[in-house]
Amino acid sequence: METSDQHQEKIIQQVSAPLYSSKGWMKFIGVLLIIGGVFYALSIVGIIFAWIPIWLGILVTGAANKMDLAYKSGDKYSFIEAQKKIGLYFTIYGVLILIFLILTLVFLIVALSTGFLTEMISNIENSGMQYY
Repeated sequence: METSDQHQEKIIQQVSAPLYSSKGWMKFIGVLLIIGGVFYALSIVGIIFAWIPIWLGILVTGAANKMDLAYKSGDKYSFIEAQKKIGLYFTIYGVLILIFLILTLVFLIVALSTGFLTEMISNIENSGMQYY
């Protein structure tokens, strides 16, 4: 007969199985984010923002490692830690997307209010280039 701990380990393995099956892709994305962050750091402006993709890459890679441990050992603390890391990853990404959307909206408002956008379109039309 199964003990309570064995039953809990089986449950952890069952609920972690979907993410465990994606751990390879999670590690791949994590490594690419870290490499991208390192390349950003090679430029003067990029060094300011390079920590963001590096941090995201470390989070995703760490989540994949914790999910691997949770699936193989049935450890609920590893499973919870993996979920926290994935949750933080999506929170950071969501905040970055919101910042990007707000900055885009501000840029469009400034461009329209200063006439920059209409001047740019006018210059393109007067340059003789035709777009179809």
